[in-house]
Amino acid sequence: MLKEDLISGLDYLSKAMINAESLSAIKKMRFFHGLEDKIAPVKEAEEIKNYLPDARFYFMQGIGHLPHLALNFREIFYGR
Repeated sequence: MLKEDLISGLDYLSKAMINAESLSAIKKMRFFHGLEDKIAPVKEAEEIKNYLPDARFYFMQGIGHLPHLALNFREIFYGR
């Protein structure tokens, strides 16, 4: 069942249209992005940043596509 759920989720994401305009209504938004991300390059995050000036962006050194797995993620997330 897990494999089918993963495929279903990836299929949804491949068709989802997420853009800065649709995100602009969300307040207190934070983005955590690994500088080594090969799936969603930093360039894409920087483009979004231009449209969301109130959002906070955290670019994490030595991290790839899963920044929430970084050892210091909790520290960065909670601002300690």
